[in-house]
Amino acid sequence: MKTFYKIFLIILITIQVYSQSGNVIVQLRQPPAYKFALEDMWKVTLNNSSKSIYNVYLYGTVSRTGAGEIVQGTTSKFQLPPGTKIVQPNDISPINVKEPNKDYENVLKRTGTVPNGDYEICLTVYDADNNTVIGEECLNFSVQTVTQTALVSPIDEATISERLPVFSWQPPSPVRSTQNVRYRLSVVEILGIQSAYDAMESNPEFHQIDNLIGTVYQYPPSSKFFQPGRKYAWQITSYLDGFILCKSDVWEFVYSDNSRTGENVGKHSPIYHLPSRPNYSLSIESIRRLRLNINKTEIENNIESASRNSLIQKKPTQLFLFSGTSELYGEAANRFGKFSKEPQRFADWNIDPTLNIKGIPFGLNLLFSTKENVSKDKQNINSLSFGFDPSKLKDIVEEKVKDYLESRKDEVEQKIKEKGEQYRDKIESETKDNYMKSLALPYKIFNAINTLGLGVTYPSYSKYTLSGVPVTGLNFEFNPGIFYISVTGFNNKKPIENKTFKRNLYAGKLGVGKKDKSHLYFSLLYAKDNENSIKVADTNSVLKPAANYVLSTEAKLNLLKNKLSIEGEVAVSLLTSDITAPDIVSSAIPSWIKNIFKPKNSSSFDGFYTGKISFDNPVSNSKTYLKVMMIGPGYRSLGSSSTLNDMLRFEFKLDQKFMNNKISASIQLFNDRDNLIDLLKPYRTVNSSGIINFSVAIPQMPRVSIIYNPSFVSNNSSNDADKTDNKIQNLTLISSYQFKVSNVTIINQLNAGLTDNTTYKSINDGFSRNISLTETFLFKIPLTLTGRFGITQTLDKLLGYNRIILSEFSASFAAKEYWTGFMSVNFDVSKEQSKRIGFAFDNLFELGKNISINIRMEKNINTDWINGSNNFDEFVFKSTLSTNW
Repeated sequence: MKTFYKIFLIILITIQVYSQSGNVIVQLRQPPAYKFALEDMWKVTLNNSSKSIYNVYLYGTVSRTGAGEIVQGTTSKFQLPPGTKIVQPNDISPINVKEPNKDYENVLKRTGTVPNGDYEICLTVYDADNNTVIGEECLNFSVQTVTQTALVSPIDEATISERLPVFSWQPPSPVRSTQNVRYRLSVVEILGIQSAYDAMESNPEFHQIDNLIGTVYQYPPSSKFFQPGRKYAWQITSYLDGFILCKSDVWEFVYSDNSRTGENVGKHSPIYHLPSRPNYSLSIESIRRLRLNINKTEIENNIESASRNSLIQKKPTQLFLFSGTSELYGEAANRFGKFSKEPQRFADWNIDPTLNIKGIPFGLNLLFSTKENVSKDKQNINSLSFGFDPSKLKDIVEEKVKDYLESRKDEVEQKIKEKGEQYRDKIESETKDNYMKSLALPYKIFNAINTLGLGVTYPSYSKYTLSGVPVTGLNFEFNPGIFYISVTGFNNKKPIENKTFKRNLYAGKLGVGKKDKSHLYFSLLYAKDNENSIKVADTNSVLKPAANYVLSTEAKLNLLKNKLSIEGEVAVSLLTSDITAPDIVSSAIPSWIKNIFKPKNSSSFDGFYTGKISFDNPVSNSKTYLKVMMIGPGYRSLGSSSTLNDMLRFEFKLDQKFMNNKISASIQLFNDRDNLIDLLKPYRTVNSSGIINFSVAIPQMPRVSIIYNPSFVSNNSSNDADKTDNKIQNLTLISSYQFKVSNVTIINQLNAGLTDNTTYKSINDGFSRNISLTETFLFKIPLTLTGRFGITQTLDKLLGYNRIILSEFSASFAAKEYWTGFMSVNFDVSKEQSKRIGFAFDNLFELGKNISINIRMEKNINTDWINGSNNFDEFVFKSTLSTNW
């Protein structure tokens, strides 16, 4: 009988538990595609179908296929009333999280996510009164953590001259060859003082194309042409099955026509920002600079002579001096550009007035563009900043020092004669220091200010702590003597509905020493999103408000009279990817860290370090450095425009000049490897790349520059489906030669380029080849004729072969220095695809020395031979008003 009662009791309990387990329906929210953060475990909706109020807690687990449970978590108790309840972080906070599999503990704490693989989340609802299960659900998902897409060409901060440049990049890793990876190329123009990153976040796309399959892209002749002297930023976004996998860093380049005229051959840095804005490479400004370049030696001699005279006849510094520049550009077209999101009609105005008070310059920078409201999901273009320009003041102080040294020349030489030539540097330095001490107090104070900006500024602490992002507020850097302090704040991003939270950013740096000399600095950055600044759609599982602390120290030591320098930086980042996530319970976290940083279930920490040794030998005209850098897989600074992490880099560079700088050679090598934490990724990927540049500029001989830019990516996977062996090689040749025949100056310019892409088992091989020849004739009368002919060939295994023939002809004529007329025609034919013919007419009017007006009209006709979908007849009107005072 007793046995019967026992069995009956067990059956009743079982029935009761079973009935309770069906009372709560659990609906887990699917994590973002191919991503997972620990806080995603607790995104759940509970439906209590009973009429009872339960006192419950949640128990969650994350299991990896083949490894079992790697995360376990238990929430605090909370009440569950009848009906539907979306569980909020405050309901379940704090959470006790454990890592039963210690092999994964390091990955979880440093990255806040789980390694690549297939997973199952299970969430169980327990009745806290009797520890019985009243609801549960499991769901499966996959994680794909990748090393970001690596840009290859155009090289960052390069100057390019190809009218149809080739863009190339390496794919993210690890990605299987069978996976559906696609790419988006975005190019934007950089306006005013914008950084490349800010331009990408703010400006409408000058050129954007989606659904690219390969990693080499030939810019098409049917798209808008790049404009000489303008800076552009570009970025690659990688997609997997339509979901964003990662974004590359943002690189920038300058489009220049100078290489066509023999100037700046082989240079890989931005060189100017033109006051006028012509469209074609063969332009008015090109011809004007070319004519100046012919008489370059005479001009330089005049400048040198004027410089010597200025030391003798120095004008006293004016109490007030108002100066500045302004450029107002407008464009109107009868159609939108191909692959462009820029409006048909827009205007940009950039004005830079400066007020010098007794030689101390204060200035404004105003950028206003009607493109501001084109994209509602972009940051602000329009900006206003007020600042002090330390470079101009330092130039004034340097002139004063030169004047003083010149006036004390005999005295200095006498001291050197008495003590010996070996004391020259010391005596000249002491004389200079004595004069600096005698400067007026305002000069001393402002000469110690490296940066003073109000409004939109771009502070730069270091590349991976604070750099490239805009900060609206204060940016102040003060370095009197050996004392150093820098303060930055406070608004970093504006709120955009369902895309970006409002973000505030504060940073400070304190230490001793000069930035370019020996120093020791400590810095702290704090950035935080306002979670109440926007509404986030329920379907948006990616956008989360974040907070970030970055603590860093950097040091530099100059030795051997500044020939040898040793420098380094170490930084630690605490990133909370979701500040609304529940608090975390962990005995491993010290109480003082909890009180200061308030870590959440979404918090992770990781580090970054770099070390560099440089040697500069002016005697042998050589410079070299060796650098090592590690960016942890979970390292992130919200103040840095870079998204790179999980990378160990070795870098070497050597610059060498010969024959009084007539021959120069440089080599820069990189070796990057990822998977710095065991189990994070299934295998290691290595990227070996370099930039080799050789230039010759011997008078009366052709100027030649050769640039070789290879990038080789491979991994150690033994599985064919995962194997990567990509090789992208870019080779560029630029050569020019100038000579005279009678009264005609003739300039020959040869440009040639090759981009070769090979992949593992030739899955997506391809190439791009181009060659062009430009002939320019400058007559004694102000007439210039230019012709150019080029061929570009591309081969993509998936898209096939294409050949583009490009031709241009232009004529320029100047009249009495106040008017220059320019006409050009170009004809481009893409084999069996399309042809484009373009006409342009420029008028540049010089109204005195301070005002110029450039009016340009273009007519472009494109014929699509495939299906006619890209036929267009385009008229574009452009006008630029440039002033200086």
